[in-house]
Amino acid sequence: MQSEHILVHVTTGSAEEAEALGAAMVAQRLAASAQVEPITTSHYRWKGAIHAPPEHRVTFFSRAALWDAIVAFVRANHSYELPQIVATPIALGLPEFLSWIDENTRALEQESDEVQEARDDID
Repeated sequence: MQSEHILVHVTTGSAEEAEALGAAMVAQRLAASAQVEPITTSHYRWKGAIHAPPEHRVTFFSRAALWDAIVAFVRANHSYELPQIVATPIALGLPEFLSWIDENTRALEQESDEVQEARDDID
């Protein structure tokens, strides 16, 4: 059974970008909340070189039905060429909290039009 609620994890290169992305996702109702965490370093290989920059992680509480819109929004508003955008299903949660996520994210009828608009903006 697929969970309808997800945690979306995105890393950014600065606290300012993380805060701005978090605030925008909540304002757009793509996420009910956004938690920004500092990360000391992130080690990865990119274009043949190993990097270890400081990064910040933003965790969004949202719904799986919004995944396409979330990805489109993050890609359009992120400074990285290839941003980390990964989701983890919420297997269990306090029912009232999960209902709160539902109440504070976009309604299903809004999604298809807004996903297409986000894609048009990227193209």
